[in-house]
Amino acid sequence: MERAQYLQERSIPELKEFLEKGIFSKEEIKHIVKRRNAFESALVRRIARKSDYLRYVAYEMNLEALRRKRVERLHLSGPSSLSDYALIRKQFFIFERAVRKFKSDLGLWVQYIQLAKREGARGLAGRLCARALQLHPTAPSLYILASSHELEQLSPSAGRALLQRGIRLNPESVELWTEYVKMELSYIETLRRRWEILGIVPKDGDVPPNAEGENESEASRREIMRGAIVQTVLENAVKALPTIPLFKSLQDLLISFPTPLRGSFLDALHEHLARVLPADPEARFLRATRRLTADLEGAKLVERVKEANEELVEAIQNEALAKQVGDIYAIWVEEWLAKVEESNLRRYLILSLQSVPAKVAKKSYLSPGLLSTCLLLSVSPLNPSPPSLDKVVRMARKFTSAIYHPASGSTAVWLARLEVERQAGNIDEIRSSWAEARRSATGTPEDLKKLWLWGVETTLEIPVEKIYGDLLQSSMRHASTALHDMVLIEYLKALHPKMEASARKEDLKRLFTTYRPSATFHQLAFSCEAALDGSVREVLEFLYERWRSGSDIEGAGLTWATWLLRDAGDGEAAGTVIRRTLGAMKDGDARDRLERRWTEVLSADSEVEADVMMA
Repeated sequence: MERAQYLQERSIPELKEFLEKGIFSKEEIKHIVKRRNAFESALVRRIARKSDYLRYVAYEMNLEALRRKRVERLHLSGPSSLSDYALIRKQFFIFERAVRKFKSDLGLWVQYIQLAKREGARGLAGRLCARALQLHPTAPSLYILASSHELEQLSPSAGRALLQRGIRLNPESVELWTEYVKMELSYIETLRRRWEILGIVPKDGDVPPNAEGENESEASRREIMRGAIVQTVLENAVKALPTIPLFKSLQDLLISFPTPLRGSFLDALHEHLARVLPADPEARFLRATRRLTADLEGAKLVERVKEANEELVEAIQNEALAKQVGDIYAIWVEEWLAKVEESNLRRYLILSLQSVPAKVAKKSYLSPGLLSTCLLLSVSPLNPSPPSLDKVVRMARKFTSAIYHPASGSTAVWLARLEVERQAGNIDEIRSSWAEARRSATGTPEDLKKLWLWGVETTLEIPVEKIYGDLLQSSMRHASTALHDMVLIEYLKALHPKMEASARKEDLKRLFTTYRPSATFHQLAFSCEAALDGSVREVLEFLYERWRSGSDIEGAGLTWATWLLRDAGDGEAAGTVIRRTLGAMKDGDARDRLERRWTEVLSADSEVEADVMMA
């Protein structure tokens, strides 16, 4: 508290000046002092928290924004004085204390540097970058931030050296390699424009061929203008990190960067890609779409989209690439349908996608993503020429037949078929298809959950209670216990909010007896009941007793005691539960772990109380 008092006394001159200039009133000054006292008290707590520093600096930032508005409104002018920079200096001071306390927190350093740059403290920003890099030599974002600072100070050599150092220490950083290429692109583009103005090179950027008697400086200039520096950086990047994420990042950069050398750079990048990743599906996609730049429009755009489309369709017909490229191609078609408004181009893309299954000799090589997209785009509003629903239904049933195995068992294909049948509108066929889907589809429990619950959210003219009853009976016989538990939980979420507490308890007893949930269901059911607005202690206690009778005594005891402490406000009962749980545990390490976790709960709870008191 003495330190807080000392800091408040140091701020007296600035507060006095605020009052004299009429920027803040006497009451506002008192409020500022009170808030600062509260923040300073929080910073000297036994266990320091980063959030306390961030709340404090956010308050000072808002205060500075208010000061600037009032200075502008009051038309205060004249030489700079203490009040003009005191609040900014306060923000720096708080951040300085924060980064000294939390040296390993990269986010704090970045925020501090950004604040210094925003406020024009160039020297401070440079020193902070150096300090942060000493502590975090493997943080790519810091090298990029420091390099950008040097470039803003018109020091490209220092910026280049920082990025090169960062790459030496982080050779697998896609972000750093991309930033390095971007910096060199910016450098040669700046040179090109400067030389155009000076008349050193033609304004169209053309570089004349080698001339006899050309001196060394002219030869160097010619190579720079042809992009030799960027070409070298691209080659080094590919050697150090021959991965798809790097190629994607570099392609996105080159496509969007305004330079007349874009075409040659993209060609060079894809020569490297074809050499180092000749059989990679994503590499084939990148090569196919390399000419689709952001500035395309009109007939040129249509031509380039068709070229890319033909390359992708050809790649799908390669058995080794069919599945992966098929998924990528389906996503690409959907993205372009959302981008373009020209109906003929949309029609072309959809028809091209739908023609793929007929072009692939072995249907089992086709990807589920491609087949499901074929169906969904057939009935999509984006389709300018939708076929008849009967035709699409026949196609959907064909895609889920044995000829397309294993794609025929995909949840994505079945969900697409169900959507098509839903639009066709025959209730009996929809019910039959949904039942067949639950029997035939395979996949992860999470994917199967979407399929199994599809009929609950669709109008099937069946009461929801009966639907869930049938689902629970079926899921109990399913090989996946995780799926069975998921259906049970969805049943609780759908129906229990409508029941009284006593009815919920009886229903839970019925569920445990009839449907034999796994041990993990107890925790999920407890969470569902606790989340209800009308959750009651009696029902939660019943779930706790069921839960603790299984293998997870520790989890049951800690969760129930935490609820009693925080939601019921019954600390005495919570302590009793913890003691009971500890008494039932035989493993000494487990007992120590529970005691430690309970101490953390009590500590967090006391910190919440302290925050409330401080506010």
